[in-house]
Amino acid sequence: MPQFMSALRACPQLQVLRLDNSGPRFFPERHCPLETVVLPALRSFHWVNPSGFPLTEALLRGIAAQRTVRFLLYVTISDELEGLVREGEELVFVENVPLCQAISSIARTLALSENRLTLAVNRHILEYDSDTADRITIYFPLAACEHDSRSLLSNLAHCALYQVQSIALIDMGMDNTDLLVQLLCALPNVTALSLEYCTCDEGLIRALTDPHGVHQIEAVSFSHSEIQPETIISLAQSRATDPENSTDVTPLRHLSFEECAFISDETLESLRALVSEVVQL
Repeated sequence: MPQFMSALRACPQLQVLRLDNSGPRFFPERHCPLETVVLPALRSFHWVNPSGFPLTEALLRGIAAQRTVRFLLYVTISDELEGLVREGEELVFVENVPLCQAISSIARTLALSENRLTLAVNRHILEYDSDTADRITIYFPLAACEHDSRSLLSNLAHCALYQVQSIALIDMGMDNTDLLVQLLCALPNVTALSLEYCTCDEGLIRALTDPHGVHQIEAVSFSHSEIQPETIISLAQSRATDPENSTDVTPLRHLSFEECAFISDETLESLRALVSEVVQL
């Protein structure tokens, strides 16, 4: 690892760094903290390495570049979220920032997926492609340890993802509903939520119905969901503005449904009386 970082340091005009299923060997217990390598000319960083999270930590925090660098990442992380910046971390740079800070400051959408078609067999994966969308995706492993998954979600609520405006949940189960609510309330700029093939949707929407909730969700999309009519109507009613009530709540402005078996035309009409835009795809 020190030799690899020294080689990078000797190439300040490097513009493209591509590592496909490769990278330096890194043994944290053997290496002293590495000095940050600044690559001011770097324009593209492509790294596919679903092997070990210590190397993810070392490279994404050990290389600094301009915020405009293009990314393609598919890397291993642990529940400590090595690829993202945590709240309170002092990573102050003028022109060049650590790659992890660049990612955290660019992404507009955070996707969480338990999709069983991914390569994440026994580890969490962080995926990010700046050429296709400003979206970070975290895949949960096929052989998920409940403690690790809950720890990751808990830590995610303390990441500095201030630019994230929407959260997409894909194939997420019902076991972590409480932490998903915590996450929605912790990210101050999240206004949109989408649920696709999720079994957590009933519990999550019921939790968001709490009038004391501090979330800012104003748009919710359901795809292939078994959400019940009374559940989503209760949410819309709880967020409806009342001229005689000064409670400061964020009203729902958009609801969309795709392949939702229990959402009928009657349900849609009831929702349209409460929400300005209701769409069935």
